[in-house]
Amino acid sequence: IPYEHLPKAENPPEGFVVSANNRPVDNSYPYYIGYILKGDVAFDLGGRVWRISSLLDSQEELTFEDMQRLQADVLSPDAELLMGMIERAAEERPELVSEEIGDALDVLLQWDNVVETDRVGASIFHTWLKQMALLILKPHLGDELFEEWTMECGAHDTIIPLLMRIDRDETRFDWLN
Repeated sequence: IPYEHLPKAENPPEGFVVSANNRPVDNSYPYYIGYILKGDVAFDLGGRVWRISSLLDSQEELTFEDMQRLQADVLSPDAELLMGMIERAAEERPELVSEEIGDALDVLLQWDNVVETDRVGASIFHTWLKQMALLILKPHLGDELFEEWTMECGAHDTIIPLLMRIDRDETRFDWLN
């Protein structure tokens, strides 16, 4: 990449620059700089940048203590994006919600989207993500490729973009019907 074309930000309109292992450019950037995947050459999906930006935007002035809280923030951007879809799915298909699932759903819907060891909702949410990946991807990838893909990429980072597209109804994947 020629030096003059390297990604940069100077006096952005937001008044700050955020970096959290995210891809620093959008898809229109003409040079390859990596991909969104786990591993050595990979980027976060952008949830962390979204969360940090929303916290920075929420205050005019930040103190040292505010920055400490920001660094320790463990709210799940993925849960923030997907919880509405989970709730709508349960409302639209109540016949799929057994008593056991209903109990887990109650805990999940009362969860504050904070990922800490004492939050049962966090465990349920991440288990749900893994199960969604298993149910949606494995039949189409096969056992071997699914295991290889989720070991390299992680089920979490693979399924979230698909679920967000489905929820926004941008794309209905033919193979999901």
